[in-house]
Amino acid sequence: MRWLNDQRHFKPNKTQFALTQKGSAGVFHFVKPHIFEVDLHDASLRTKVPELDALFHSTELLQVLASHLPHYELQFGTSDRTLKLQRNAGHGGCFPCHYDNPGAPNKRKLTCLLYLNEGWTEGDGGEVQLFPFLQPPVTVAPKMDRVVLFQSDWMLHRVLPSHAERYVLTIWLDGAKVNAPEDSQLRLTQSDLADWFGFLDRLRRSPVQRLLSRGVYEEEYYESLMQCMQSTATEGCVELHETHLENVKRNAPLYNFIQRLRDVRAMTNEDPVYVK
Repeated sequence: MRWLNDQRHFKPNKTQFALTQKGSAGVFHFVKPHIFEVDLHDASLRTKVPELDALFHSTELLQVLASHLPHYELQFGTSDRTLKLQRNAGHGGCFPCHYDNPGAPNKRKLTCLLYLNEGWTEGDGGEVQLFPFLQPPVTVAPKMDRVVLFQSDWMLHRVLPSHAERYVLTIWLDGAKVNAPEDSQLRLTQSDLADWFGFLDRLRRSPVQRLLSRGVYEEEYYESLMQCMQSTATEGCVELHETHLENVKRNAPLYNFIQRLRDVRAMTNEDPVYVK
């Protein structure tokens, strides 16, 4: 990875912000300061490092994961997986709160992170922080050879500011049944209200939470956007975030429901988890 960086093959990473205004959906892109990546779908780059080309075509990881997670129906074609090398140059580089699969037509089901940071020490930063819906956050240190797995379509997460150079290999694996129509529609029935705690448990394990997370985690989104963008295009990101929240507030039933979920989150008595 250092050789690829020395040869200037890493390109700036961009963050994507989807927003619906006046009934029409739009997507905005912002360059993240200090974050760079190599997409291994680029065959000309893979061939420069034979080990990476072999990894790209290997199905060993897929076979193991598919045997333990058959209900995900992971796909085996090279077009059904994405591999990226990422370099964080430090200087506070980080990622805002996001889902790796924000919605259709994306088919990502599983995210695999492999950290490649020799000599990482507490204080270097760059931890991934996971937000299991309505539950305490889980923060994981990016130590050498550590692997982190989570569901791409229902695990909100961010990367905390890094104060040292940080490398990671990310693999996204597609599933056969991802982003079905019911995954992008919030339907709250009387039976859901009657079994409130059962409904919350289902929501924690459902992609539907993506429709609610910007309101439920309003402060975390705002903080992570400010940290990520630093002085670069901060106003544009914050404006889009605030516009989304304004759209939510105009829908009184949805806004009231989000407030109820925020209350649920505030009442948790469990402590945040830090994996050293």
